[in-house]
Amino acid sequence: MTNIETAKSCMALGDINGDGESKLVLVDFAKNQCRLKLLKGLTLITDAFLPDEPAGVVAFMEENGHLPSIAVAIGSSLLIYRNMKPYYRCNVESMDLDPSEVQLWKAAKEGQIGAEQLFEELQLTNTLITCVSTIKKNSTESSAPDVLLIGTESGSIYWIDTTAFNVVGHCRILDRIPEMILTMGEFELESRYMIALRDGDLAVLKRNQENKFSKTIINIRSFPLAMAKSKTNVVIATKSRKLIFFSTKMQKTSEIQFEEDIVDLETFYYEPRLYSGVFVAFKEKINLYIDGSLMDSLKSENVDWIKFGKFGREEAVLIIGHLYEGITVMNFRRTAVLFEINQNVGPPTAQFNKLRLPKKSKTFVDLSMRERQDPQKIHTTYQRDLFMLRLQIARSFAELTTTNSGMLPSRESEKMEISCEIHGFGPQFRINIRLIASGEVMDEKRWIGFTFDKREYQMQKELIPLAKIVPRVPWIYSNSVTCLHPEKGLQSEVKVVILSEKKRAPLWMTKFEMPVSEQNIV
Repeated sequence: MTNIETAKSCMALGDINGDGESKLVLVDFAKNQCRLKLLKGLTLITDAFLPDEPAGVVAFMEENGHLPSIAVAIGSSLLIYRNMKPYYRCNVESMDLDPSEVQLWKAAKEGQIGAEQLFEELQLTNTLITCVSTIKKNSTESSAPDVLLIGTESGSIYWIDTTAFNVVGHCRILDRIPEMILTMGEFELESRYMIALRDGDLAVLKRNQENKFSKTIINIRSFPLAMAKSKTNVVIATKSRKLIFFSTKMQKTSEIQFEEDIVDLETFYYEPRLYSGVFVAFKEKINLYIDGSLMDSLKSENVDWIKFGKFGREEAVLIIGHLYEGITVMNFRRTAVLFEINQNVGPPTAQFNKLRLPKKSKTFVDLSMRERQDPQKIHTTYQRDLFMLRLQIARSFAELTTTNSGMLPSRESEKMEISCEIHGFGPQFRINIRLIASGEVMDEKRWIGFTFDKREYQMQKELIPLAKIVPRVPWIYSNSVTCLHPEKGLQSEVKVVILSEKKRAPLWMTKFEMPVSEQNIV
């Protein structure tokens, strides 16, 4: 179908007339005017004029058993259509005044400014709608009533009841402007909302049954282009050619980097075979991903947007919008069986690379002949040397554990890396202890203790309290040591331990000999 210019946000699918066939509702921007059109198949049924360019179009259910209605977001209002006839105009009133607007009204009340200046400086369009979406009220059934969601230029999100068209929920997103809204769950139960912001971040709203919201901001380091969801994932496409997968609890699981620009995303769900995934549209093709794996690919030219859902009497139809005013409709084959596509066809490229083998040297030839002539002797020698090496290691470890010499690691539950260094020639020395935790440790008091011969050395601090240990943050503690009798040229042993208030045994211990001190020249 040609001669239609539209956008994905301005189209919806639904059984508008109640004859059992799903129809396509879209806004046609051609010929410098906006018209709301209803298509049955590719045949135009209804054509209505719109006063301005809309921000979005959605189909929603008002009550159980009723036919779907259409909501068109224009300016700060929602135009409601029933059976493609104007039914109601819902105006969104601002629930939070801007501080500058409050000051203007206060100045006008006190007579500091006139009516003309007040009219010029007031921000009268702070509730301009930027995006619109729907969420089921209390059930996942397709015939259950919906709740409308709208985002405004003031950074507010409104929930509107579709029965009385009054605001039943409101949340402000830190003075940021929403561009797209993706909903999960049911409004009266537990629900989550993924909101793409104009500055490139993602806002995640979680609503509980007490109508309270928790807000989380996610930085994906690129501007989001489109959002879609499946039964197990939430997928974000970015302008940096990345496809990012999140779990339903909005934890990042994986990402795919492409070599070409992503055009659009669309949810794919085929109930007879329980297929659930996302369509990823590129300029010349459309890929189908299920759980992060490529299942199918379709070639198409000049793709601008895609829409998947029930159309006509078919349960699974893919509608493709092209750049040059055209729409293509494709059916999903009912007997289709999806398998993962192996993108690396044929042997790996490394198999065709020639190995650089060195030429046979005289040493290599002699060793090869020796291995062929007497392999049993070589194996016996190897086993004997391996046994002696193990014996030497066991003796060294036994000596280390019995004499308590060297460093003993910290407990397994406290994963800390500790090193000790001695600086100086004497009689002044400095001991530096570097400590870093590789994981979470218990929040308790710890100290560094020193044991030494007080007849030979004097320390500035015998006990150093440790600060709160933060994972992967290095801490360096220093202590000054003075040799009392450098003229004797003696060495003594110093022991460093790390103690805890809740453990009797030290967490870490090392023992070392102090170097021979040089005599004081002065």
